[in-house]
Amino acid sequence: MVESCDKNNVTVAVTDSGGLNFKEIFNRKLVEYDEQHQGSHRKAWTSERISKVISDIRNAQVTMSSGQRRTAMDYYWMSKYDTMTIGNEDCLIFKRITVTDPTVRILPREQYFDVLSDIHESCGHGGRDKILYEIKNKYYIPRKAVEIFVSLCPICKIKRNVPSKGTVAKPNVSNNINLGGQFDLIDFQSCPDGDFKWLLIYQENVTKFLNLRPLKTKGSAEVAAELMKIFLLFGAPYNLQSADDVEFTANVIKELVTMWPDCKIVHENPRRSQTQGSVEITNQVVENMLRAWMSENNSTNWSVGCFFVQYLKNSSLNQIIGKSPYKALFGREPKADLNGSDIPTSIHLSTERDEQLKTFIEREPVDTVNNDYDNDSNSSKTSTENTEKIESNFTCAVCHNDTPKTHKCESCNTVHNNKLITGGITGGEEDYDSKVVCIMCQVKPDIKIEGDAAHKGLKRAAENMIDATIKKIPRSNIGKSVLISVPKMDRGPLDIKYIHAKIVDIRNGVYKVATKYGTIKNWFSRQDLQYLDTNYGDEISESPISLRIAVASQSPLSGQGFQKCSCKPAVSQCRNNRCACFKKKVLCGSKCHGRITCVNK
Repeated sequence: MVESCDKNNVTVAVTDSGGLNFKEIFNRKLVEYDEQHQGSHRKAWTSERISKVISDIRNAQVTMSSGQRRTAMDYYWMSKYDTMTIGNEDCLIFKRITVTDPTVRILPREQYFDVLSDIHESCGHGGRDKILYEIKNKYYIPRKAVEIFVSLCPICKIKRNVPSKGTVAKPNVSNNINLGGQFDLIDFQSCPDGDFKWLLIYQENVTKFLNLRPLKTKGSAEVAAELMKIFLLFGAPYNLQSADDVEFTANVIKELVTMWPDCKIVHENPRRSQTQGSVEITNQVVENMLRAWMSENNSTNWSVGCFFVQYLKNSSLNQIIGKSPYKALFGREPKADLNGSDIPTSIHLSTERDEQLKTFIEREPVDTVNNDYDNDSNSSKTSTENTEKIESNFTCAVCHNDTPKTHKCESCNTVHNNKLITGGITGGEEDYDSKVVCIMCQVKPDIKIEGDAAHKGLKRAAENMIDATIKKIPRSNIGKSVLISVPKMDRGPLDIKYIHAKIVDIRNGVYKVATKYGTIKNWFSRQDLQYLDTNYGDEISESPISLRIAVASQSPLSGQGFQKCSCKPAVSQCRNNRCACFKKKVLCGSKCHGRITCVNK
């Protein structure tokens, strides 16, 4: 593998050991795959084959119009495919059942690489599923070609992840947008970009909409200031989660409330398997996309690249909610380039055909439904003149310009021109009396529909994670002997790490266990329990005890004996029984009273 390195020390793979570039290797792999599977799958769509099919379809159309008998192949081609001429280029498309169906163009193999490169970069070097999601309503490219392209991408090779082996328990699912959000910090102190050394990540839990902000320090004041800017733009969540320690998150919320007194946010414990995993996965995806952006642009300015990564992440497919976060939040996809239009690839991939592009855009119809109302060539001259006089009195409610073609919105009862409407015409014979739904009124139901779909995606992902957990960790039964892992906060430094107990009750997927010293009050998930082959016996007690007492009962020592005080600075600080340490006759430690010095040390 030959590598190139720019002045910023960003290394990108260019060719392999045989001197072939990425495009040549991709085309060679496609040919090799076809040769290995010859006869077992459909023929490849080459330029010659597409031209022949277009010719056969047109000949079949001529045969049908002349009343001659058509062959079986004529019926087949005309039922599956159709032709479309854009500019000077003849295109082969899948036959559309209705006018609302997308126009999916069948690309020749020679154009696979250029189209896949463009879409792969536009979705932040996403994987196979993201590319297939982007092209499904535009082009037909075989799935295998997409898989080969992703496997050969040199930038994707340097950001490939190791598959996760973790399991999930009790996912958190909500259908309320802005009910909860989570933030985290990525440490870039080893590769600073000027004064910026940290990257703030904030993600809304339902729509998965992401916000990235470069930071100079990890101070709670700077983090709170950036979060406030995000909340003032998109709204503040009810619950705020963080993978950082509880004290730091509390300080961030305190600073946020100080700067914005009307903002009330609850700090929610983030130690849930789904939440914690989501934070870690998001951090990893952001790092990989940022690394890919730096490699593509030969730059180390990650403080600028993070905003491009933010856009690419929000506008690409999220596999959990089944759509892009942008569409889940705003109800529609972002419009940033020509990739979403019906402009042929040969035009918008070329930089030397501006005149063709301009001509195509000017000829492109605004709306198929409305064109039927614009082509009434049988109207009399008198009625046309009268209609124009009436229409000239109307002004669009959005653009405030006089318009000859207007429609009245069913929802807001305002008049709009035919470029600012959506949906079908529901009544009226004249343009000025036709009723439709304008773009402004259509946004709200679109957002509601996409939000509900995002919630269904979260619920589906949660069910899949629970099913995967059940397969990896089977359910237990009452009477089984188990070991319970004891958290560090509930045991002393030399106490036992596991408690030997017996399952006595199961409710809603959680377990209650008992020992011979008593029944523990806590309920445990399946991940907290480990099976034992030995039988615990029937000697158990039903008296309720805490986990710490159970540890102390089975430990040779006295159990968790950690003590700390929170005395405030005073003359008698830590000198009377009001001090928990003084009362226990122990010295104050480093965690007592905010590390303020005292006499009891």
